Amino acid sequence: MPAAPLTSTFLMEAPTRVECEAYNAALDFAPGTVALTWWYLPVQRAHLATMLSPAFPYRIAGMVHVENLLVAHAPLPAGPLRLSTRIDILPPSASGAVLCRLETSVSADGTPLLTCSSTYLAQRGTGGRRSAAALPQPGRRSDAGSSPLPQDATTPASQATGIPSTWPAGARA
Repeated sequence: MPAAPLTSTFLMEAPTRVECEAYNAALDFAPGTVALTWWYLPVQRAHLATMLSPAFPYRIAGMVHVENLLVAHAPLPAGPLRLSTRIDILPPSASGAVLCRLETSVSADGTPLLTCSSTYLAQRGTGGRRSAAALPQPGRRSDAGSSPLPQDATTPASQATGIPSTWPAGARA
């Protein structure tokens, strides 16, 4: 396991009013607001990008997202947003289960806008029905089932939110 927590920082432009309204209309949220659930779209991408680091010891396929908490601290401003993520791999439980806690803060010009705490089950304990050999193990990563997307790929969700399906070429880590 990593000696220190994994961290990453990504920059992105804040969504426009038109993009927020498209998201709200697609999901039946009140107009003129930024739905709290919108924030999970860029946060989840930051989580995934951080877990794709070669230093992350678990396969992403098979991890179970067991808990999520989003807390908004301030209204969404115009301009660039900074998403900073930290992954802590928690000590194994008595059964051997391993959880990863991902903490992401979103800020603009140093002002905290949102925090997100997500917990993932990375390795099941021995109390389950599957054998230990069938469980995800540190260092055993696979590209099975992966498919590269073209740089200009879009999905209905990315069209409604204005967030590309892949990190834009201008995103910086």
